[in-house]
Amino acid sequence: MASLRRLIDAVDDELFDLFAERMACIHRAAEIKARDGIPANVPSRVTEVVNNARNRAEARGLDPDLYGRIWQSIVDASIAAEEGRLGGGGY
Repeated sequence: MASLRRLIDAVDDELFDLFAERMACIHRAAEIKARDGIPANVPSRVTEVVNNARNRAEARGLDPDLYGRIWQSIVDASIAAEEGRLGGGGY
């Protein structure tokens, strides 16, 4: 069990590395959006990203509803981060 727990912890570390990389992309997107006058929240893109997550989950035998909710939370946090960088609040 200990080796399995270490493996799970290693996978979690990789996930957080990827989340950090994703957030760096969000910060770059905020810079581009600020330059081009694009709002942080583009509803059609939000829908696309969440639907993509649901489809990716389903293709891997995972619960699309669960991962859709997770991704919606990630997208909401990303929008808040962009809004913060665009001067519109958030964090």
